[in-house]
Amino acid sequence: MTRLPPNMSRHPYIPVPPTIINNYYYVQPQQQQQQQQQQQQQQQRQYQRQRNISHGSPISPPQPIASRMPSMSVYEGHSTDDSYESSDIYTSLSLVSPRLRRGRDEEGFGDYNSSQAKIPEISLNDGIYTSGISGDTVYLDLIGQLCHTDDTAISVHNSQLFAVFKAFNKDLIDNSDLSELFIDAGTRRKFAESSCRTLAKVFSTRSSPGSLDFRCFIKLCAFVKGCCESFNYYDSNKSHTLEYEELIKALRFNGMSSPSELMARVFKYSDYVTLEGFIMAVIIIRKNERRS
Repeated sequence: MTRLPPNMSRHPYIPVPPTIINNYYYVQPQQQQQQQQQQQQQQQRQYQRQRNISHGSPISPPQPIASRMPSMSVYEGHSTDDSYESSDIYTSLSLVSPRLRRGRDEEGFGDYNSSQAKIPEISLNDGIYTSGISGDTVYLDLIGQLCHTDDTAISVHNSQLFAVFKAFNKDLIDNSDLSELFIDAGTRRKFAESSCRTLAKVFSTRSSPGSLDFRCFIKLCAFVKGCCESFNYYDSNKSHTLEYEELIKALRFNGMSSPSELMARVFKYSDYVTLEGFIMAVIIIRKNERRS
């Protein structure tokens, strides 16, 4: 048996395959090799980021939601609107009539005999989704699309979001239009009319209260995406719901308080909240903080 020198391996490094130019072989320059390696590393990072997003579990904590909320002037524009009350916010179907029932194993972890909610599988080409539970037909699962969109791409220059907005064939959209776009992955239902009305009021301007132009619609999309990322990050068992401790962690990360009175109202009808309930909770807590 032939012995190899100490500094040699049985599986030597295989050089980069040569390239043919004018019937001659030449080894690619080192600079070109480095460029190829950088491109491969970038592709791997992009693939890993897409894989993490598709599984709803970002590697690092999401960005705080506070930066995505409207300015104080927006809230002041609706301070006299009697229809925007906390009672409206908490008539959400996801809180009043929860579809999921959660159990615990003997050690107090996880679920058993529970219906695991899944993100609806839709085709963005046809843009139509019919809920298997409620039979509701919506125009598009906007939240699902936002989860696969980079933060920097959510702007007035995004042609896909502009196409979604223009599909309603009007300059301003309202809560009834939003109800055709938002699906709660936990309940597999459209957002409740009261929730969409709240979103429309919070993100509209003084000149058109309750209605959103395209710029306001983009701000709403950025806010919903931020809430969704935070929700998915603290949803430790991927049940599409947050229990009390998970919700408290999500609120603390975003610099929000958790008054016992408000928490009692959030968990009045269930021991968990869905994405829709989480978004509504963030809005009412922020509104309460700015009033005090």
